[in-house]
Amino acid sequence: MVIDMNDSALGTIAQLHAFLEGTLEVSFAPFADDAARYAHIASVVRRFGYAKLSRPDKGVVLRYLARTSGYSRAQLTRLLARVMDGAPMGKRYRAPAHAFARRYTPADVDLLVAVDRAHGCLSGPATAHLLRRAWVVHGGGMDEMTTTAETRVAEWRDGQVRLFSITPEAVGLSRAILDDLRGGEPAANAQALRDLLAGRTGPYRDIVRLNAAAAFIIGEKVETLSEGVALAAQIIDDGRAQAALNRLVEATNA
Repeated sequence: MVIDMNDSALGTIAQLHAFLEGTLEVSFAPFADDAARYAHIASVVRRFGYAKLSRPDKGVVLRYLARTSGYSRAQLTRLLARVMDGAPMGKRYRAPAHAFARRYTPADVDLLVAVDRAHGCLSGPATAHLLRRAWVVHGGGMDEMTTTAETRVAEWRDGQVRLFSITPEAVGLSRAILDDLRGGEPAANAQALRDLLAGRTGPYRDIVRLNAAAAFIIGEKVETLSEGVALAAQIIDDGRAQAALNRLVEATNA
């Protein structure tokens, strides 16, 4: 059975919340095209005065739009930002300078698909960078850079694989034992992260610096691991790491 829904009677956040609670088992068919979905979103934004709503009320509107439009929360967040800026919600795709099929072989396409699936659907620039340079690491029974033992690294760069090892002492870090890094209950882990970002030193900070340093190398922010370890300490100590976490929390709770 197809239901033609007229939501004009929904005029308050309380009504919207009641509607959502009462339709948990109902599946909504998507609109015929993006233009219809954009019009629906714009209508809801105007009706509820989205820009002036509190954060919890904005969350209710987002839940409603996710149910009725078929867009993800991330997509809706971007679209609503455009509405708030007075920008159109149309797609911003551009035709590539060169046709895809002319630049890549079927084997290239298969590789791109495999990389995308392995890393959770990266953005285009991130995928391109990963195909140029990447590290696969393990050490001390961990699937990351470790300060408890030697880390073995397989580096993919410019079509070549290079194998090498790294010790924490080689980059100025102290060797730890696994118990120093063992996690606990979620609340304890969260507190450990807050303490680290507040400047607490020790094994937890060291392993975070080491793994951040590896990411900086892959991202071509530094030339050596030692430089990356120093940069990680600087970013923690000057508050940039805490600020980044705050932005993440704000975005995920919007």
